[in-house]
Amino acid sequence: MAENVLVKPVRLAELLVGCGLACVVMLAVGCSQEPDTPQRLSGLTPLYSFADRFDEARIIRDQAVLDFGDPEGQDQLVAGWGTPESEPSTGTTFVWAVATEASIAIEVASSAATFLDFRCRPYVFPGAAPQSVELVVNGVSVSTVTLERGLRSYRLPIPGGVLVAGLNTVDFRFAYAASPLDHGAEDSRTLAAAFDVLTVGHGGPVERSESRPQATRESLAVPTGTAVVYTFRAPEQAILDFESIELRADGAASVAGEVWIRKPGYHFEQSALVDETASATGPLQLPLDVEAGSLVQVKLTAIGEAAAHEGFYGVVWNRPWLYGRQSRLEQLDDVVLIVVDTLRADFVGAYGGEVATPNIDALAEGGVLFRNAYSHIPITGPSHASLFTSLLPVDHGVHNNAQILGRHVEFLPAVLASHGSHTAAFVSLGVLNRRFGFARGFDAYHDEFGWDWTKDARELNSEVFDWLEEAPTGPRFLWIHYSDPHEPYAPPGLEYPRVRVSLGREELGIVSADGRGVSLPLTVPPGRSVLRFEAVSEVPPRGLRFPVVRVTDDRMDIQLSTGWSEHGKRFGDAAFDTLLPADAEVVNRSEMDVETTLEFSCKERLTVAEIRQRYAQEVSFVDHEIGALMNRLEETGRLDRTLLIFTSDHGEGLGDHKHVGHISQLYDTLIRVPLMMVYPGRIPAGEVVDDTVSLVDLAPTVTELLGFPLDAEVRGTSLVPLLEGGVLPDRPVIAETYRPEAFSDKVAIISRGFKYIWSRRDHEWVELYDLTKDPNELRDLSQKRPELLSELREAIDRELESSQRSPAIDADISEEDSARLRALGYVH
Repeated sequence: MAENVLVKPVRLAELLVGCGLACVVMLAVGCSQEPDTPQRLSGLTPLYSFADRFDEARIIRDQAVLDFGDPEGQDQLVAGWGTPESEPSTGTTFVWAVATEASIAIEVASSAATFLDFRCRPYVFPGAAPQSVELVVNGVSVSTVTLERGLRSYRLPIPGGVLVAGLNTVDFRFAYAASPLDHGAEDSRTLAAAFDVLTVGHGGPVERSESRPQATRESLAVPTGTAVVYTFRAPEQAILDFESIELRADGAASVAGEVWIRKPGYHFEQSALVDETASATGPLQLPLDVEAGSLVQVKLTAIGEAAAHEGFYGVVWNRPWLYGRQSRLEQLDDVVLIVVDTLRADFVGAYGGEVATPNIDALAEGGVLFRNAYSHIPITGPSHASLFTSLLPVDHGVHNNAQILGRHVEFLPAVLASHGSHTAAFVSLGVLNRRFGFARGFDAYHDEFGWDWTKDARELNSEVFDWLEEAPTGPRFLWIHYSDPHEPYAPPGLEYPRVRVSLGREELGIVSADGRGVSLPLTVPPGRSVLRFEAVSEVPPRGLRFPVVRVTDDRMDIQLSTGWSEHGKRFGDAAFDTLLPADAEVVNRSEMDVETTLEFSCKERLTVAEIRQRYAQEVSFVDHEIGALMNRLEETGRLDRTLLIFTSDHGEGLGDHKHVGHISQLYDTLIRVPLMMVYPGRIPAGEVVDDTVSLVDLAPTVTELLGFPLDAEVRGTSLVPLLEGGVLPDRPVIAETYRPEAFSDKVAIISRGFKYIWSRRDHEWVELYDLTKDPNELRDLSQKRPELLSELREAIDRELESSQRSPAIDADISEEDSARLRALGYVH
């Protein structure tokens, strides 16, 4: 310990009574690592050492820094922001506020912060009025400042009582946002100001501690400005016990410790303040006034302004233990969510499908299978937004891929993280990239892709298995997203046509026409060069399709010349077909050789029968990899306390209803999905539920099974009564499509065994099906049941009128991103 450090004796300030907790102060007694129960805790058992279980805790700082250009900070941008950009001259990364109001969310350990710093530059144009911005923190207007031209730093004080310990919302309200397009530039966005960094912290010249909490076998040392949060299920007669607490500071500053408790359904409330003002000394003992089995969070916070340059400054909690009346402590269980993108229910063996899926079927045997489960939109990003928010697309506003989910809606991974789960995601399609808002609440978000924005199940499992080797020991939420049945229908292990690519006389490489993205370096001389694609192996009779062919340098143009035929699309850029050989001209407009990259994808043109066969092979492949995943999870020894959910985001047309692909229709082929739940000891094995359910029901079901509610208003209903053999009232399911990805805006309602499909914009498309008698939806009853049409139309109106209508944000999509999306079959 540094010489100028003073170890102050513990004194207990008056406890806050709002949380209904009592504090008993007695003399300290000795105890071992697993202590004999002291007299003051007679009859109780030591269940949980906060020091020994430190690796299960979550750490929060009260000086929070948001780097706008850092990918790790993107999930803190709530609404009104663009995507990260870089200043060419300096390399500085920044993000534009692209609306008159932009919001961020930032988490702090305590409410003691006194200022908000940010650095930004306003968008200026000839004749522009001075830009000003009002800062609103948690709904309270803090200050309004006029922004100077250029990049400047600003500091605004935060009044006491405005910040809260935990998550805070900061709104920037600008005087205007203008488009460079209106002032002679090509940028069509609206811009207000560009930000690179923001800090919430303490004022004054004192340097803040950057130390991290440290734990030994008998103590937990928490530096000032830091909180450590634990989550567990309360035992009977739960009591927190601290043998002693040391406050360590230099002679010029004070330090205090806080104990915060969060009960089910409530926010954190302060339970005890330990500082130098009280008169009593001794151990701190806090009974938890909660029902046994309730999910509880305990937060230990060190506050103060002690400097960090010498020694440790903060609070040392000696022998912090939880006692209670039970043999072991019940913690938050694990949750594993497996989503197989584009998987039709009727291609799974457990649903009567023809494909052998023994590993998926084993999940049904070990839990509950929902025979009639529905997605709300047949496109990946919006469907996952509904799954994680328990809101319909009309509510959360994400209608197409490459839109950003607003931060203000409650998000299941963030809820689980706030209740103590370590959260990790592994996604296999770039449309779930973190920039689109799906990384919120995740401690680890694995979305690293090559050029083509896709991974197969084996590649994804490799990442999952590596993470499991080093995974935290505490409760986990693990989301694993496979996408092998998705276009381009290219299962691993097959022989695909091979294509040689040459520039002039130089061979660039030989690639497989398996639909995966290809990236080849090339050096292009000035003027025109011929790029040739020719067959190395036999090309199928229908030829090959190239959704994308591009070079990445702006000094280059590429023009397809001979051997190609255009395959038009209703929206977006055309793809091109060829029987090979085929040529393209690359035009280098500069006067020197240019090193650049050729990016393209190519795949076989398949008949519908071939597509269905390839799709079935991919389902079989992903089933095999799910088996490997389950074996690996079994090896961790945690499956006996894991809630496992298996589902899909939507189905696939496969030629039914004259549709190959997804997105544009609302038939069961595209929106009926498999859904299974396994939870040993909580969910019966081998049961089948025939009730109509949907993806918005998953979030409230998960939280109820884990023992805590969702705070926000949601569309879904917990399925726990059905899991326990009970009943739920019949509830309509709403599904939607949206332009421009879909051909038209449609809405469907599924109610009491009927499905009504309606074109919202032009009202020309009306269909009605009896799903019980006509499960393949081949006999339209719309002309025969006008009274039912009217009833279901009114039901749709009621559902849509109750929409929360939360806007999403269109992401800034580069030319490269558009090419990646086209390679996956999307329109951008």
